[in-house]
Amino acid sequence: MAAGVAVADLVRSMLGDDLPVAVEAYDGSHLGPPDATTRILVRSPDALRRVVAAPGELGLARAYVAGDLDFEGSVFDLLALRDRLPNPKLTPSQWATAARLLAGGGLRRPAPPPEEARPRG
Repeated sequence: MAAGVAVADLVRSMLGDDLPVAVEAYDGSHLGPPDATTRILVRSPDALRRVVAAPGELGLARAYVAGDLDFEGSVFDLLALRDRLPNPKLTPSQWATAARLLAGGGLRRPAPPPEEARPRG
């Protein structure tokens, strides 16, 4: 954990405390009900970098396709979280938390996953 900051702190600031799913992060932090049947697995700091670089569905999709973010359980429980994120832009406080979490590797933008389509023409 970077200077007492946990991935769960950033997720909590974005989605609130009363999540219907559990969140488990690479830094050992967790959020949500311990008996949740649906879990979001934040596997690496690159998951955060992808979401910070492209907030919203694109960043989440890139993190999932790259294997940095995964889930177990019901996709419908995950889709219900969309209503909690009416504005995918990070607040200054959330940017500061993300910067502290990613301080070791910097806020570099990860390359899109190789599977991502790149229209030409």
